[in-house]
Amino acid sequence: MGWFGGGSSTPEEAPRDFSSSDDSAFASSPMQTSQGQAMGTAGMGSTGIEQFAMEQQQRMAIQKVVSKLTQIAFDKCISTPDSSLSSSEVSCIHAVTGKYLDGSEFVVKRLQRAQGNGRDQLLS
Repeated sequence: MGWFGGGSSTPEEAPRDFSSSDDSAFASSPMQTSQGQAMGTAGMGSTGIEQFAMEQQQRMAIQKVVSKLTQIAFDKCISTPDSSLSSSEVSCIHAVTGKYLDGSEFVVKRLQRAQGNGRDQLLS
């Protein structure tokens, strides 16, 4: 039977039974093991867990930066929230984002250079 009781041009499929407790199809997922441990940490050595933790910390740091940037751009560029952004608001958001990213890149490069100079002085 088709949608809303109408006819169907394809033969009907037999009803599927989803009451089985067999969840072997889900065990191959990298996010969950057959023992129910989440996020693929089962069977990892200490380096695998450390790498996973580092990746999670990096994701959290990126989310914080995006959240901070969103708040800065909203506070600076949006005077009255509306259903859509005006062209001047879009331009302002692009400018704020560009300045923030350029400033962050400048700081990172300066810190890397300072670390390199510190290493050079220690080796001399």
